[in-house]
Amino acid sequence: MVRSGPDCAKDGVVRWRRIDLAQKIEKEWGVQLAERSSGICFAVSGSVAFRSGRAIPSRILRRRRRIKKLRRSGQAAIPERAKGKPVEIWWQDEARVGQQGTLTYVWAEKGSRPRALRDQRRQSAYLFGAVCPARAVGAALVLPCANARTMNKHLAEISTQVAAGAHAVILLDGAGWHQTGGKLRLPQNISLLKLPPYSRS
Repeated sequence: MVRSGPDCAKDGVVRWRRIDLAQKIEKEWGVQLAERSSGICFAVSGSVAFRSGRAIPSRILRRRRRIKKLRRSGQAAIPERAKGKPVEIWWQDEARVGQQGTLTYVWAEKGSRPRALRDQRRQSAYLFGAVCPARAVGAALVLPCANARTMNKHLAEISTQVAAGAHAVILLDGAGWHQTGGKLRLPQNISLLKLPPYSRS
């Protein structure tokens, strides 16, 4: 993918290539990116203009719209009482881990069906975790199930890790126990921000 624009002549480059962008990123910020990643990075940020006559791919336009929408949602998620306070960005999710018995392959004579024992008991737990990358702090709990009651416990734990005088915006998915309209109780120093649909793509 070749780029051109007003910044090219300033940097001594007539036309940008992906490899030129990757080298510039590594030189200025010390970050090594693959050629494809560097092209997408600049396209999403809008820092470099596309060559005249070439249309911007629809996937990049969709990414730009999602980023703008998420930025607007993040600003709207901060309540009036938190205006002027430092804002921390947290990421939250949960996962279920546990045991479920299964059968394994065993050596046996061809055509035979040997008996085997199987443990039918099941036991599991949910790991609730959240992290603030900017401060390198986190909050986690091991709970027996995932619902609004256990989510309230996790939010209370996160609120104790938020810096004094700061407000935390927690990014999370659209799970049922993340909905604020039900039994969820938000601490005063926390706001929730739901990730937009298709945010993994």
